[in-house]
Amino acid sequence: MRYLLEDMGMKAWHFNPMYDVSGENFFNAGLNYIFRPKILEFKEGKFRPLLYVGMQNLAGMSYDYRPDHTITGAAGMSLTDPLQQKGRFVTALFHESAGELDASLFINGSEDFRWRLNIYENFFHQYFNRPWRLTMMLGQAKADSYAAGISFHMPFGLGGIKNDRLY
Repeated sequence: MRYLLEDMGMKAWHFNPMYDVSGENFFNAGLNYIFRPKILEFKEGKFRPLLYVGMQNLAGMSYDYRPDHTITGAAGMSLTDPLQQKGRFVTALFHESAGELDASLFINGSEDFRWRLNIYENFFHQYFNRPWRLTMMLGQAKADSYAAGISFHMPFGLGGIKNDRLY
């Protein structure tokens, strides 16, 4: 465990699962993990490679632009059929502060989203100085439908997917 956490820099970066009140199904659910091997850091640790694994497998680079603020860009494959190893190209941006994930933006990612923005509870702790356990999600699916959801002090939120409008 020490090797994974300290040497490999492993962290859990899960999505914010939302319950679709109209479709009676969950969306934006996903268990994802990142690795930042310490041995590959350079420029005094300001630049660190990142491996992101889950239903989307990405590789990228993290840059510490301030002591407690990091931005990461990554690209890779979003699996559409894992058994046949079929998928599509996906890109992502991540922002962290105080070592925790603030927000993630995926372009062409899993669940047929053209784009998906997740804002995590750390964002509200860092920028609004509030102890809320609030998370939000916005996205657009390839079928020209939009998705939105919000969670407040729960492990999942309430949201919906609707054609041509957010609700």
